[in-house]
Amino acid sequence: MSEYDIYLTFNTPERQGDNYEGVSLRLPVLPEQLQFVRSGDNFSSSTVKHGEVNVLRKPKLITFQIDSFFPRKGERGYVRGREAFYSPDYYMTMLTWLQDNKVPAKAVFSGFDIEAMYVSVENFTFSYGYADDDISYSLSLKEYRPYGANSRRLVALKPLFSGDNVTAYNAVREARPKTSFSIGDRVIVNGLYYRDAYGGVAFLPTPIDFMCQNYKTAVSKGIASVRNAPAQLLEQEAVIIGIKRNGRQLIKSSLPGGVQNKTELDVLYPYQIAVDQKALGWVAKSSLRHAL
Repeated sequence: MSEYDIYLTFNTPERQGDNYEGVSLRLPVLPEQLQFVRSGDNFSSSTVKHGEVNVLRKPKLITFQIDSFFPRKGERGYVRGREAFYSPDYYMTMLTWLQDNKVPAKAVFSGFDIEAMYVSVENFTFSYGYADDDISYSLSLKEYRPYGANSRRLVALKPLFSGDNVTAYNAVREARPKTSFSIGDRVIVNGLYYRDAYGGVAFLPTPIDFMCQNYKTAVSKGIASVRNAPAQLLEQEAVIIGIKRNGRQLIKSSLPGGVQNKTELDVLYPYQIAVDQKALGWVAKSSLRHAL
């Protein structure tokens, strides 16, 4: 017949006069039964397609409880390890030491078909009886899994810029011109401006030499005349008040003989500018630069 025993083994700091190094605590009286609890850590969640679903996760830590007593006398037949018997005070000292010092112990179940596991003392309840000096106790244990952060060696990286190079890099970065434009930007305009983003009828009635594909198309179709040429700006301070990124405009006109003509114009001048808080016209990106 197999010998049944339950041990709690652990290490304690070696102290003068106390044999606390490598303790193997053998329970003197076995409990009537051992009940292990292995709970899941699943949870329910609601989804639109499937309704309530059960999300499966790894199980929680195993817990179990030992209900027994520490006998005051070791000559009784049911006491385990009578050859190395300890008083109840010794067992209580060891178990409270585990709790106070946050030390896990290894639970070994000799003779049982149960694998050994590391455990922590969760609850330790004890009481004194009136009839004898035995101490009844209830010991709640919980599986312990070692954990900790993985250590990594940090490697010092050589900086890309150091010393005077940092100052030079910042100076170059600050001096780099801004190439995009937004509404509200203050700009300097050098170039032609038009009534709309498609290069339509301009503001000045005097003819000016220009290069405008949409305007040439409009002139050839009879939509605009040379008298309605775009106007020229030189080093004019302005503010961007509108931006038109895309879109096409359909122009309808009547040619000689009553022939109807339709022309689609592309956005060639996407930035609308204002001078002295008055809307002026539309210009190309190549005509703009940011004001300092």
